[in-house]
Amino acid sequence: PRGKVFKKKTLIRETTLFDLDCMNIFNSKKKKTGKVEKTDQLYNEVNLLVSNYIQKKKAELVPGVLFIDEAHFLDYDSFSFLSKVLDSPFTPIIVLATNRISYLNSLVFPSFTVPRNFIDRCLTIKTRNYSKTEISRILSLKSQENGTFLSGKSFQLIYKITKLTSLRFAILLVNFSYSFVCFTPFYTINTYLIRLLDFLFFHLRGSQQLLNVTEPNLNIFRVV
Repeated sequence: PRGKVFKKKTLIRETTLFDLDCMNIFNSKKKKTGKVEKTDQLYNEVNLLVSNYIQKKKAELVPGVLFIDEAHFLDYDSFSFLSKVLDSPFTPIIVLATNRISYLNSLVFPSFTVPRNFIDRCLTIKTRNYSKTEISRILSLKSQENGTFLSGKSFQLIYKITKLTSLRFAILLVNFSYSFVCFTPFYTINTYLIRLLDFLFFHLRGSQQLLNVTEPNLNIFRVV
């Protein structure tokens, strides 16, 4: 074959909206004054540029993931901001995790909860409790991570504590037990140590029961 050889080269570059915002702010006219302010106008310029690239099929939008744990501690201003962000086409996938879902079906709402109008816009995924095999696997991995050994009797005891309290409290007991067994030659967590830590530390239900008993004797000032 004769003639010129035509070559076509395609370059794919991965970037984020944050990087584009920083480049736009750096190259703005306000750089000459030495004062650069992040305004909605600068963000809208980047959004318009990205929208044109997507329409011309020059770019592809890959949404990220924003995970928020203990979402019931967010205030109403935070949920108002999230509701506004959900209307944007560049919104990431927002995952909210909470263990206060039982409050959603009640008529009386506590101080910390998720607003109903925000829940109506979300896809609710109900989780199930861990089985005994799964709890055994989690606690074994946690003890191996600390370099300790969880015996059979101690596991049965800590499994009962898990059913009465929570898995998080049981993991904390395993972590605290490392501070004691690291001075022993076998690094074994026995039942005596588990009972001692369970006596020294209170979980949520135990704290509530203790507060209900001792509250009349405490000088608690309530602000109405």
